Amino acid sequence: MSTTASAAPAPSSVTTVVTGDHNDHHDKCEWKKGHWEKKWVKGHWVKTQVDHKTWHHGHHDKHGTWHPGSWSHHYTYKWVYVHGHWDHQWVKGHWDCKHQH
Repeated sequence: MSTTASAAPAPSSVTTVVTGDHNDHHDKCEWKKGHWEKKWVKGHWVKTQVDHKTWHHGHHDKHGTWHPGSWSHHYTYKWVYVHGHWDHQWVKGHWDCKHQH
């Protein structure tokens, strides 16, 4: 029993980390303001709207009235592959904390 009673206590820094004290001097936190960051976007499939335009020629109707030509639009969707590419994405401001020993 005396051996158990004489065991050395754990160092205080371990206790601080275990209890989750975020004010520990071993953590260095720095505010990173929002910024644009260049990131690689892997190739992927995207469903895209496609506009099928058709030109209708002008014509005279049966009463002799002229109707000018016009475009009609018919929309459909199709899957297209977008190759991998670099893109700029907005990163919100955040705290960046690094644990130091």
